Amino acid sequence: MAMGCLKARWLHIKSIGKPWWLLVGGVWGAFWAADAMIAKYGSHNVKNVWDKYTLHMFFDWRTGVIGLLAITLLLVIEGSFRYVSRLIPPDHLVMAEEDPKIYMEAMNNDFIKLGYVPFKFSNKGQRVNPAQGITVQPIKELPFIVFDYIDCLDPAAEKVVIPKAKNQELTSAHNILIDLQTAWQEAEQAGTLENADLPFKVTIFYRDAKQRKFKSEVSFKYFPLEEDHARESCLSSQPSLDYSPSL
Repeated sequence: MAMGCLKARWLHIKSIGKPWWLLVGGVWGAFWAADAMIAKYGSHNVKNVWDKYTLHMFFDWRTGVIGLLAITLLLVIEGSFRYVSRLIPPDHLVMAEEDPKIYMEAMNNDFIKLGYVPFKFSNKGQRVNPAQGITVQPIKELPFIVFDYIDCLDPAAEKVVIPKAKNQELTSAHNILIDLQTAWQEAEQAGTLENADLPFKVTIFYRDAKQRKFKSEVSFKYFPLEEDHARESCLSSQPSLDYSPSL
């Protein structure tokens, strides 16, 4: 664990190191330049003040400056590392029992009644730890589809969200199936479909009460034949979307 933390911070230092070393060198050079300029051009009073605060310390002032710069640099690097760690959810995070766990599923049974497919978000964490700031990331295959931001979802709680299509008219703005049909047709024409379905993945970012970041990924499959069958028969119970969540 300790080696992993040190390695992560070392990689972070390498990524931002050049600007900070330039800053350290600049500050160090500024002190040397000030010392030389005051010694050569400074008035008697200025020299006395400079000497008072630089030459009569219990240790060499350069040692103090180096120590101060080193401490400041370490604090800045650690703060930068923690800030970036909060912004970027880890790709592989071992979920603990007390962590919130966000799931997402397509409510296919409501298609006949509503004419579109809503989605249900649920927090299936085992402890009292709400999920906050639930944000669905842009979907590669569906660039015009957006999901509402969910501020908080308590444990065992559920929330129904209807996605919006930014490229559709108001009457069809909530029908994700229109964009799925378009994406399926484009994939079929491009010859990228391996089967009769269109797979796509939804990525969800969220955090817990301690501001730790998490990521859920849900894999869906769109079946155009099942959608056509559902439209033709109101008694059909076959879904038009299939999904498999993974945390």
